[in-house]
Amino acid sequence: MGEPQVYWTVSEIGALFGGITGHAVDRLRRRYGDDRPEAEIAAQPSFPEPDIILGVARPQAGWHPEREPELLAWRSGLPGRGRKAAAEQH
Repeated sequence: MGEPQVYWTVSEIGALFGGITGHAVDRLRRRYGDDRPEAEIAAQPSFPEPDIILGVARPQAGWHPEREPELLAWRSGLPGRGRKAAAEQH
């Protein structure tokens, strides 16, 4: 059996985004979800979909670490403070 796959949780995505909480990442996922009007999605793309959902009773989303550039690019496209915070990280 090979090594288990490692995925980032919302808390780890929050750390990647400059130290925001996992709850803040969940709010971003809801605010920038795929269920918005097309014009809004065109102006600000949806939060990247997770690669895996673990569990049933308390599902947890997970993103593969190789998606770091995609996640940071999405974050840098946010208006206002989100864009500035992402730029300061690099």
